[in-house]
Amino acid sequence: VFADPEFAPSDEELGGHAYCIYLADRKDSERGYEWVILDWCYLQDPEVPIEKKPLARDGGQGGAYREIWFTFNDEYSWSQSGFEVKVGRISQNRTAKKDEVLAPLEDILKKLASDELLKVFKKYGIDIE
Repeated sequence: VFADPEFAPSDEELGGHAYCIYLADRKDSERGYEWVILDWCYLQDPEVPIEKKPLARDGGQGGAYREIWFTFNDEYSWSQSGFEVKVGRISQNRTAKKDEVLAPLEDILKKLASDELLKVFKKYGIDIE
């Protein structure tokens, strides 16, 4: 996924776009393999054979593909830079118990409801003690 101000114009790059990439066998490359972008909606290039698609490291078609935020497959996800997980997470071999998920959600919903009620009361001049 990458930032693209054309699709979400603003002073900051807030938009994003998801597309497929694959590790292609490229005999002309020093490494022998190169990441290639397959995108059928942002910059369609169906006339370009897969083996001729521009490389992801060069920005893909027309250099239009910018900074990658993260990548993932059916098992893992990767960040392009380091980050810290500040709250608990579910490990690969563990599933969350229903209560572990619902208790925090219940607290969040109560807080949201309370905030909204206070706004309504204030709007209509109702004081709550």
